Amino acid sequence: MGNKEVSSNVNVTLGQPSPEAETPPVEWFPCPLCNSPMPVRLTGKKRKPYCQCLSCMLQIFFRGKVAIARLRKLIASGILVSGDNSPSDMALTLYNRIQMLNLQVGQLREKSSLLFSNDDLENVISAFENEIANLQDKLKTIVHPLRNK
Repeated sequence: MGNKEVSSNVNVTLGQPSPEAETPPVEWFPCPLCNSPMPVRLTGKKRKPYCQCLSCMLQIFFRGKVAIARLRKLIASGILVSGDNSPSDMALTLYNRIQMLNLQVGQLREKSSLLFSNDDLENVISAFENEIANLQDKLKTIVHPLRNK
């Protein structure tokens, strides 16, 4: 990876932050551990987004232009759901993981070529699809626990 690629992902804070950095990209983001809604806040000095889960005290700091852009895009898509610490939160965790894997499969499929086969890429896509199927089965066992015993 060249220096140009690395430096393009770094926010250099000189002078005033950009107006885009002034406001949090969203109000809430689901905690990846407990699925509770985490308020998205901005750091004091550099005005970058971060989250702190009030339930399990996990902190996430989003650094670099790429991570912040992905955060904005992910939340704007509306596919993630925050829980409320109820027993059904495992279902939400599985749902969010399935949604993220589906996004990754879509991105990988965009890289595949119609003219040239890439066995490694197809194997990765298959692995993701297998994980999605396993997670969907786990989700079904939560929804219908008596049917699966």
